[in-house]
Amino acid sequence: VLGKNCRMLQGVGTEQAIVNEIIRAVREHTSLQVVVTNYRKDGSRFRHSLSLHPLFSSTGECEMMLSLSDDADAADADRLRELALLRSLVPRRLP
Repeated sequence: VLGKNCRMLQGVGTEQAIVNEIIRAVREHTSLQVVVTNYRKDGSRFRHSLSLHPLFSSTGECEMMLSLSDDADAADADRLRELALLRSLVPRRLP
């Protein structure tokens, strides 16, 4: 969801400790990769693979946080390799 946080995906089984890690990463502009329990619009539960990547300007200021996410339960080996490749291509600094 472009420009939105994923709070609407949280539910009873969402691990608060992981949510706290996500909040800390956003506040401190650090990278993070987690799997957290979330819920679809229909209420069904899924494991959400989420990685956060701060993107810094040439002056060192965090301009934005890029997130990559996937349904960890549905990911097969090929998809996991593709996500790892995407993560490796994320720049630390913006041009």
